[in-house]
Amino acid sequence: STNTASPANPYSETASTAGTWLYRAVVKSGTCSAVASSSTTVTVDPATVGGSVSGGTSVCEGLSTGTLTLSGNTGAIQNWEKSSNGGTNWTNIASTASTYSETASTAGTWLYRAVVKSGTCSAVASSSTTVTVDPTTVGGSVSGGSTICQNSSTGNLTLSGNTGAIQNWEKSNNGG
Repeated sequence: STNTASPANPYSETASTAGTWLYRAVVKSGTCSAVASSSTTVTVDPATVGGSVSGGTSVCEGLSTGTLTLSGNTGAIQNWEKSSNGGTNWTNIASTASTYSETASTAGTWLYRAVVKSGTCSAVASSSTTVTVDPTTVGGSVSGGSTICQNSSTGNLTLSGNTGAIQNWEKSNNGG
């Protein structure tokens, strides 16, 4: 046991170390022998540590975000959250697992994090990871085809309605 050297009643202190602590008073009347009171238990939960989420990547819309993993936390996961506006607003995800993944259904830049809580301590959000969801590729259509004389310019062939960057052009003389 540790002597606090305090005769105060009631007694209190700042709980700086997690664990289960028994507290009692030692009482002495005049020249009589000292006697310990009955004890009471104070359970000190460790302070919540949010930890950090890893696994952010770039994916195509409609595919999995891949596995996002929380580590370095102290406390239980209450839920996951995601944000599409840089962390201004967060949407609750009802999962308490240490890993999370979902189908990326909307293009954009998404932040994912976990909310952690240790016992009676306050909940704390982990650091977040970024998942960039690229919109599904759309080939589009080319206009501008015509009949021309050999050794003449094809004229401008224009791609429109596409989603994504042109990687290259192709041509075929056997109907594709």
